[in-house]
This record gives sequence, structure tokens and C-alpha cells, in this order.
Amino acid sequence: MSANGALWLWPLPPAGDLRLVSQWTEMGMGESSLTVDGAQLRNAAAGVKGYWPTETGHE
Repeated sequence: MSANGALWLWPLPPAGDLRLVSQWTEMGMGESSLTVDGAQLRNAAAGVKGYWPTETGHE
């Protein structure tokens, strides 16, 4: 069996280690974690290009 998912990180995490934890006991998946570098996520976010132009004058 396999699965995938997506995360919306907002606000962006600070530089340094970020630990992502998951668990899905109903599907037999115990707790597991992955540590990623927050600085790498911030660097990747800096290169993102928007699909739509940003609106100005709106709050």
C-alpha cells in the first residue's frame, strides 16, 4: 500500500530543524517522523512563482 499527501506551511518555518510527525493507527501505521531543514524550505519558497498576479489595495 502507498499514499501521498501535501502540506501547506504557513507561516514558513524558521531556519533550523523541523520535525514532521505522522500516525494513522486505523491503517496500521504507527508514529513515524522525518526531520527536514527549515532553511531549505525557506530557500525553496523564495523561488516559487505565483499562478496569478497579486492584488493590491486589498486587505
